[in-house]
Amino acid sequence: MRTRCRWTGRNGATGQRAAAAASLVLLLAVMGCASETAGEWENPTKPFEAWGRDRAECRQLATERAEQELASAQTEQVPTNWSRTATFEQSMNRFEAGRRRDDLFARCMTERGYRLVPRAN
Repeated sequence: MRTRCRWTGRNGATGQRAAAAASLVLLLAVMGCASETAGEWENPTKPFEAWGRDRAECRQLATERAEQELASAQTEQVPTNWSRTATFEQSMNRFEAGRRRDDLFARCMTERGYRLVPRAN
């Protein structure tokens, strides 16, 4: 008779899957904070009053584009096993959309003449 030596939590989730999910959540939180604490966007040719407006516009454009790409990616995927792979793939798609949003935001700010100046510690 063969026995399984793995812990299962609620809803049949294994400890390993729960740990992976917790790690993913932590990574997403760190990545979200990293883009905000990396530095300040500055543009020596624009008045300071324009910076906030440009930042808001770039953030909105980047968010809209990343959400469109996420929606497209999720409709293109047809998971074969909804109980396990679908949730993981959706989480990874959301993670990639967040990274894409940050990249689009940085590109928008750069195209408007800003540069990211690292914060002094």
